[in-house]
Amino acid sequence: MEQEPRFVTTQEAIDLLNDDERMHTFRNPAGILLGCDNDRSRILEIINTAKTIQIGGEICRNLKHGLVVEEPNGSILFVETNMEKLNVFDPI
Repeated sequence: MEQEPRFVTTQEAIDLLNDDERMHTFRNPAGILLGCDNDRSRILEIINTAKTIQIGGEICRNLKHGLVVEEPNGSILFVETNMEKLNVFDPI
């Protein structure tokens, strides 16, 4: 059985980020993972303009990228997450 998506608010997503000034992200275009580091300010900009933000599933959590952000253009970004905070906020 597929798990229902858990949507979060912009502020909840921000609260689940690491405190670092740079964070890692993944994209998955055409079935391959592309990763890069981004400035915190850029991640905040993306989160603040997101169409939707969800808590990722088991694979996302295992990769420590527990936020799934849908950007205005429909692109999906997997954002590095503070896993201690995430596991308290949304226990598995």
